[in-house]
Amino acid sequence: MSDINSIKNRINSVKSTKKITGAMYLISSAKIQRAKERLSGTRPFFEALKGEVRRIFIQQDDIRSVYFGKQKGKRAFILITADKGLAGAFNKNVLRTFENERKKDKDIVVYVVGEAGIRYLKNRKIDVRKCFKVNSVPSLKQARNICTVILEDYLSGETGELRLLYNDAKSDMVNVVENYRLLPLDRDEFIENGVSGKKSHLDFAQRPEAILANMMPRYITGCLYGALTDSYCAEQNARMAAMKAANDSADELLSKLKINYNRARQGAITQEITEIAAGARAQKLNRKKKKGEEN
Repeated sequence: MSDINSIKNRINSVKSTKKITGAMYLISSAKIQRAKERLSGTRPFFEALKGEVRRIFIQQDDIRSVYFGKQKGKRAFILITADKGLAGAFNKNVLRTFENERKKDKDIVVYVVGEAGIRYLKNRKIDVRKCFKVNSVPSLKQARNICTVILEDYLSGETGELRLLYNDAKSDMVNVVENYRLLPLDRDEFIENGVSGKKSHLDFAQRPEAILANMMPRYITGCLYGALTDSYCAEQNARMAAMKAANDSADELLSKLKINYNRARQGAITQEITEIAAGARAQKLNRKKKKGEEN
């Protein structure tokens, strides 16, 4: 009976865990939709801003800007991770890519977003310039805060190249680690897909360099916001995949436990029947023995 109760308790425990993982799957699904809606609401503005920067470069061939072309300074990485776990290899993949980059050059500047990355770098005593936490759906305010810090070091010449490391959700269940240069931008690549390759007449109220200096921080903020949101969606994708795997494992375990429970219950019933039959047989023999003695 103790084995039956033990198996029954395990079944109840697995069922309770399955309810939790199922709820987490649904929550992650809802979070993805909310994040994508917020990103789609702001993306047209930043795309339009990017188009205006392209128009300036098409109009003026001799513009010089600190945001374009090779700059002096250290390489810097903006490492975007999650604040929470239970998302499979989501954080591990980004951190592995970071370690590969660090092997090439250890004299780098590191900015880290997310509690998982903060803990990882702290445990390995890797110097971090600035830590950022994202405790909810990414917002433009968070992107602006990050942009302010990284641009301060970039414009001062402390860093000469800024690279983003984060997970991007390529499909519902596939995440890919992105490692691309945020700054400086390549002029030719930037205007390659412009809306028009022809020059159009523009009247500048200020010098083009001054206009770019005003527009580029907003554009960089948009890039960061897009990366934060893509990473957030990838995190929820990874968590959904992990919860689905947990649910599948729970179903498989429940199936095995139910078989073991039925076997144990059947064995207990068989044992009880055997004991009852043995007792009845013993009583029958005792009655026959008493009758024989009386005769």
